[in-house]
Parts: sequence; C-alpha cells; structure tokens
Amino acid sequence: DAERIELEEEGLGNASFERVEIEGIATACAQSVDFCIAGVPVDASGAVFSPMGFVPMVGDAVEVEGSLVSGTLVAERIESEEEENSRTVRIEAAVTSVDALARTLLILGVTVQADGETFIEDKSSIGDESFSFEEITPGDFLEIRGVDTGLSEVRADSIDRDDATAGADDIRLEGPVTELDPLVPSLSILGRSIPLDGTTLYFDATGAARTEEEFFRTPGDVMLDDIARVTDQDATELSSLLEADEVELESP
Repeated sequence: DAERIELEEEGLGNASFERVEIEGIATACAQSVDFCIAGVPVDASGAVFSPMGFVPMVGDAVEVEGSLVSGTLVAERIESEEEENSRTVRIEAAVTSVDALARTLLILGVTVQADGETFIEDKSSIGDESFSFEEITPGDFLEIRGVDTGLSEVRADSIDRDDATAGADDIRLEGPVTELDPLVPSLSILGRSIPLDGTTLYFDATGAARTEEEFFRTPGDVMLDDIARVTDQDATELSSLLEADEVELESP
C-alpha cells in the first residue's frame, strides 16, 4: 500500500579506501560483470572464496572484504554468509561415464564429484555391501543427492545404485534453474536444456497445477536460481533426458 517510493543514493560514490568490508545480498548491476552489494560494484576476479568452491550467485548472502578503488570494491575475500547458498541437486538416471581416478562421473550431462565424505550404497538386487565408487560402471542406475558447487559440477553427498528398467522407470533431474526464456518458453537446469513440449505438465512449489503460460510468465512462478525437478516418466532411455513429462518447482 505504498503511497510514494523514492530512490535513495546507493553505494560509496567514487571514493577510494584501503580497507572495506560489506555484508549483504549479491545483486545484478550494470557497473560490474560480477555483482553489486548495497549498490557497490564488486570486482571478484582476484578474490579467495570461502568455503572453497563457493561461487556467489545473484541472491546469495555474502561478506566481501577488499579495497575500494574509485567506487569499485576490489575483493580479496568473498565469504558465504549462509549454508543455503549451496543449492540442492538430485539426479536419478543411468550413468554415462566414470573416471575412477578423478572420482567423477557423468550423468544426464552433469559432472558429479565424489569425495571422502560421499556415502555410497548398493540398493540394487546385487546387494554388494562393500560397494565403492570404483565399482560404478556406465549403465548403472544411480540416485545421487548433492549440492551445486557453482563450478559446473555437483558435489555428491550420497550415491545409491538401484535397479531400473527402460520403459518402466522414471528418470529425474532436480537442481537450480540456470537459464530461462519465458517467451519461447525454455529453461535449463544445471546448464542442461530441458526438452519441453505441448504435453509437459507444470506445477508450482505447492504442488498446484499451472498452465505453461502461468508457469513461465506469472511473477512468482519459475525464476532463475529456483530449484526445479524434471521427470521423464517411464523413460525409454535411462541415460538421457528425452522428454520432460513434468516440471515442478521445489519449496524454497
């Protein structure tokens, strides 16, 4: 019920300071290829990120330290201010390739990194109680839970091997929306283009059905960085997302 909205001056002007520390929400701005905080453009090209592998995205809460040079904060350190900056990922599909030495695998076009904290279990009919990453082979059906690191890969918290049959089981890709065009309409998850068509069903974060137009063009529905889940039901190809039968937003 605002009667008047007035723009106040933002940022620190064109001043220069040896030491500056700012906390806030990263926002997109024309003054920086990286982001702004409270109207101050940030140069993150030489920064050290904490935690390691963290890459700030628009909307993330961050703390930035560095020097102010003619109004631009040249960051020396950028720290995540909330654990939720790591964005949830879930993948259920057959693995395409495995690099046992690097402990990475490729699944639905997404690179997944396992480390010493990744929990690995065999839930298939084989029932291998000592199942390890080195035993994963192309074609294995996996359920992976992890987080998007912002480095074009996913860090796996858990990897479960299970049984699945083409034409009878579903494959899923759940993660942050990284590209969005409401006019086409089209979207990508984790950099992977989602194959939408006139039969795709859409649901909001409450599970309510939405039309394609509502899902893409109504403010409050799908937006960049939202977590969305895509399902190919009774998938004919377990290692490729050929159809998007359902696209559903996950609750924040």
